[in-house]
Amino acid sequence: MHRFDPHDANRLDDPWRREALPPLPTLERLGFRESDTMLDFGCGIGYFAFPAAVFVGPKRKVFALDVSEAMLDEMDRLVHRLGASNVVPLLSDGTDWKVPDASVTFALCSCVLHEVDDKAAFLAEARRVLAPGGRIAVVEWRTDYPDRGPSAALRLGPDETAALLAAAGFVPEPVVAISDAYYGLAGVLTGTATAPTGE
Repeated sequence: MHRFDPHDANRLDDPWRREALPPLPTLERLGFRESDTMLDFGCGIGYFAFPAAVFVGPKRKVFALDVSEAMLDEMDRLVHRLGASNVVPLLSDGTDWKVPDASVTFALCSCVLHEVDDKAAFLAEARRVLAPGGRIAVVEWRTDYPDRGPSAALRLGPDETAALLAAAGFVPEPVVAISDAYYGLAGVLTGTATAPTGE
């Protein structure tokens, strides 16, 4: 998995991103509810995790996972500074999401999936941690947005993202057009993926 450079952390929360990808409105449009227990993979400096934690309240947890120890060190500092006791920072390499089976109801992967080498294994781990009826919400760069983001070769279009979710055992919902730069796509866990029969 590609590791975002912590020295670029300021890019994770700037006025442009706040307008193009507003945290709580984006989560709500992808089905996030006050009753959810959330996991944010690729949490960075908590762009989504902290607004989500305020939204669900202190009785529900937000697991904030990242592959970068530097990002999580900053998360720890912010947790203590903000008194966000329901935010739980966790270090993960992407293959183990560090929470028990069926322990969350909403898993967010914002601008992460295109960076994952083994997307099937990554989404299988998402399926493991989600409770039945839970949902995974994927946010990705639009393929036709030229000004920021990863190279065109790395980007995932909505059809490709939906196919990946379906293959992993999720039922994809309609695409959410978040802005000119981003789209979102949620998938609901209603069963388990089955291996192809070859017929």
